[in-house]
Amino acid sequence: MKKKLFAGIVLFAVVLMSGAFALAEDGFINIYLSKTKELNPDKAEIVISVETSDKSSQVAADENKKISLNVQKKIKSLINAQNGDYVITSNYSLSPRNEYKNGKTVFDKYVAINTITVYTKSLDKVSLIVDSAIKEGATRISNLNFKVSDYDKACTALLTELVAQSKDRANKLSAPAGTTVKGVKSINTTCSMQGGTSFRKFYSANALGATASADTATPIESGKLILNATVDVSYFLK
Repeated sequence: MKKKLFAGIVLFAVVLMSGAFALAEDGFINIYLSKTKELNPDKAEIVISVETSDKSSQVAADENKKISLNVQKKIKSLINAQNGDYVITSNYSLSPRNEYKNGKTVFDKYVAINTITVYTKSLDKVSLIVDSAIKEGATRISNLNFKVSDYDKACTALLTELVAQSKDRANKLSAPAGTTVKGVKSINTTCSMQGGTSFRKFYSANALGATASADTATPIESGKLILNATVDVSYFLK
């Protein structure tokens, strides 16, 4: 009885191994596709900094606070909170700055930096936000990026389209060989966004005055965003 049971187990193992080898030896076809799609940005991220300095840390901090409050107040009057727009403090620092004189490192001044980030869907107000912040005393617009709110949705839709196309192509290419797609062996996908405006400019004291007296707004164009998607799919054939 034990011998029969052992023989049955061995036979079952051989059947399993045979199935595994058959699966491994199945033919397959690999399809790689890529596609791009233009998207219109619907929101902007603006990073604005206020930098002040003084020999006294208290004076540097107080001056920074005064200017920063004015900048934030002005920006809040331009954006639409009911549409999801908002302003946040993304960084604040107060630290001593040293300089090298006569072979020695000596204290120079304290520098306070308050960095705020503005998120807005009012793209027609971006130029006004930038110019208004500078007029209120902001010293740096360190970054401006245009984005798409439904990035994940757009990415998934484009990848889904590519996967469907890859299956159709796999069937068409394998048909002359007398085979057809049986199942998926592997799927690798990538999705990324390119484009948008990256805006970097430092405003010195002279630039502040020039900007404040300008009759026209700073020209800023959002342009188009390019969504790039790729799929690399391997299909088993039968």
